[in-house]
Amino acid sequence: MPGILINRLLLFTLLLGVSNFLSSWAIGRPSDTIENFPAGRGPIALAFDGSNIWVVNVYGETVTKLRASDGVMLGSFGTGVGPVDAVFDGENIWVSNNQEDTLTKLRASDGAQLGVFAAGDGPTGLAFDGSSIWVANFADETVTKLRASDGTLEDTIPVGGGPSSLAFDGANIWVTQQLDSSVTKLRASDAVLLGVFGVANNPYPIISNGIYVWVANLSSKNVTRLRADNGQAAGQFPIGVGSLGLASDGTSIWVGDRQGHGVARFRKSDGAFIRAYPVGVAPVDIFFDGTSMWTANQGSDTVTKITPSRSAE
Repeated sequence: MPGILINRLLLFTLLLGVSNFLSSWAIGRPSDTIENFPAGRGPIALAFDGSNIWVVNVYGETVTKLRASDGVMLGSFGTGVGPVDAVFDGENIWVSNNQEDTLTKLRASDGAQLGVFAAGDGPTGLAFDGSSIWVANFADETVTKLRASDGTLEDTIPVGGGPSSLAFDGANIWVTQQLDSSVTKLRASDAVLLGVFGVANNPYPIISNGIYVWVANLSSKNVTRLRADNGQAAGQFPIGVGSLGLASDGTSIWVGDRQGHGVARFRKSDGAFIRAYPVGVAPVDIFFDGTSMWTANQGSDTVTKITPSRSAE
């Protein structure tokens, strides 16, 4: 749907405020490694295929493939119009094309295009449950489920207002609804609705480890933690900014500061601040590859790789 992507980016910019991790909190230690690598035009989202980082470039209408070990660029591959997210299904990279209501499927080994498949109106966030690709469709307030093997439509599920980001907890799909300040829980096997749970204002990125679900709330500038089994609130932690990115390294939650050009780590158990790191301009997504944390820096056409020291915090 023309205009959806532009309107969402403008909305995010207006809501993020001017808080700055780096101006008020201690930054990373000298023993931490921070590296920057070029990407395409307007990097906005990240995916990992086990060996390589895939960068979605919204303005370039491409995805860039970087070797995770050293950041070497291995290729750049075309997408549809307005690509905004990507997910790996074990063999292929799927990209949501927000302004043409489609998904592009690329073979991860060589970037060959394997197909273009219809989604809903304004597809944004993606998730993979082991057999199906799930798509949050912002404009028509639905979630689409496609069979990963061939892109066949399996289901279309109505959800709340402004579905934007998805997470898979091992059994269920969680959907953030920006306009309703809520998240929806769907059983992945049959798309049955299991609950709708309130969070704070303007929830966007969401992640899960199977035990808890974390949601970053843009307007409220905090992170809500929910129990994955029943959706009950299990904590809410202030982070000082409206973060578009959210990731976990197993012990810490990482969030981004688009205005302050940094990311920060918080202890997952209680939300206590650990430290902040400078990255490129306007980080809008964060992804953990098992060793390092990566950020997509929309304003500088780069990605940043952060490898924290293994020494005790």
